Amino acid sequence: MYIIEEADIIVEEHLKKSSIFIKENMIYGMRPHYRRDKHMRMDVSSFIIGPTLVMLDMNTPGGTFQQFKQHFAENFMLKGCSTVVSVVEMNSETQFEEALAQKRQSLLNCPIDYVLGVKIPLKRISTTFIRKCKKFKIPCIFLRLEDGADLHLIPWGWIKESMFPYNPVLVPFVSKVNEIHKQRIIKEWKKVMDAEKLPSCFDEIPDSSPIPLHNLKKFGLYPKRGDLHIGGEINYNLYLKDEHSGGLGEMQPDELSLAVMVHKGQVAAAGKQTFFRPGYGEEIVIHKPALFI
Repeated sequence: MYIIEEADIIVEEHLKKSSIFIKENMIYGMRPHYRRDKHMRMDVSSFIIGPTLVMLDMNTPGGTFQQFKQHFAENFMLKGCSTVVSVVEMNSETQFEEALAQKRQSLLNCPIDYVLGVKIPLKRISTTFIRKCKKFKIPCIFLRLEDGADLHLIPWGWIKESMFPYNPVLVPFVSKVNEIHKQRIIKEWKKVMDAEKLPSCFDEIPDSSPIPLHNLKKFGLYPKRGDLHIGGEINYNLYLKDEHSGGLGEMQPDELSLAVMVHKGQVAAAGKQTFFRPGYGEEIVIHKPALFI
């Protein structure tokens, strides 16, 4: 047991002063002070503390272990990411179970936690595909878009009906086109999703970048990830304070300098060094997306 005291904690992009009581590798309590407790203390007044990040991983390498290790160390761990949404790409639902099994096999040595998502061309979306996502607890479906007009060819009413009650979230992924064309497709996507009232993200999610809190809530990852709370695992980042990050304005973790990342009570990254523990990561199964929306 120990106490993290004098912590400036990032709470939904703002700073809040608090102390954290750690017991049995969990956050046991949070309050302004623990003056009477005699436990060991860790003063973090020279740092900003925040939840570890969740990022999108579209391209997990299938090469050597060294390439795998470098991929997770450089793109995620050194950025303070302890969880990835790892996307399984397929061209049709006939590949579904085999593709999922291959992805899980490829992540056996993953040092951080992961959630599985799937990506499929828009024209291949169907009620049977949605039912498979429900059966295998896939919380997010990335739809590869090539033209905004194609959105009006999908029987969205049937798709919406087949989603219930699990309601996996639809996420746009625009194939490589010029920026003007991309913005037109995204604009049409927003219009259709809003009109059909489908569980969805309205914008693309960049690869290897922090997933915003509102999307974590849609995916069902919040509050297990993206928040420091009583009863939660010890997953946190310590950021260096400087003249740009010492105030009480909005905090963007990816703009801060990471000093230490702690994942499930173990230091996973410090400075420019990572502590790669093969297989330490676990699959997070989402039982109900959008529970906190």
